[in-house]
Amino acid sequence: MLLTHPSAQKKSLLSDQRFHEWRFVILGNNCSWIHLTQTILKNGQPVESKTLIVSETSELHNMHLNVNANVRYEEAYLVTPAHVNQSWGSKQSLLKQIDRVVEHTDDHINVYHIFTVDFDMKLWSSAPLNKPNSRAVTTIYKAPEDVMRRAEEQESICKIRRLEILRGATRINGGDSELGFSWAFGNIEDLEGQRPIDMTADQQFEKLSSYIKGLLNKKA
Repeated sequence: MLLTHPSAQKKSLLSDQRFHEWRFVILGNNCSWIHLTQTILKNGQPVESKTLIVSETSELHNMHLNVNANVRYEEAYLVTPAHVNQSWGSKQSLLKQIDRVVEHTDDHINVYHIFTVDFDMKLWSSAPLNKPNSRAVTTIYKAPEDVMRRAEEQESICKIRRLEILRGATRINGGDSELGFSWAFGNIEDLEGQRPIDMTADQQFEKLSSYIKGLLNKKA
């Protein structure tokens, strides 16, 4: 995504008109960002929806402070680069909560965010200091109650499906649970390089179930 700094708009020397200076625009592939759907309501009925891309957590905080009868925000999703999510690439997760942390030492102030995402996993925007003298934590975003409720229901379904995936993986590996575990957490070429254990969404789970069933039929 492109992040445009305030300094990207420069005032003309001859008038009050402002112009873009694109050398101040950076490609933010290495930055976390958030996207969510904003729904405009009229008499309680949705009349317009649009997807918003948010690069600053303070913007998300202010958006939810201004929620009223004419606007509604759906689930917010956090997109993180590999160094934040500790994986091999960019990853999207349902955003449940954002906490801002301010750490102080004698000669330094460190400000970072803790993102709580799916299954209550916590991601840090940057590393905390080793020995801060004090710590102040402020919650600047919490997902709406209906979003949290739907997330809990989906997470419960995912847990059940992961158990079924592990059972299926054990069966196709002759009852060997260790081999089944390795298979479930490996990148399978026939599944477009996906890890079976991650295929818990409805369509993916159905595809994986058919694949496992096919393997078992071949062995029968």
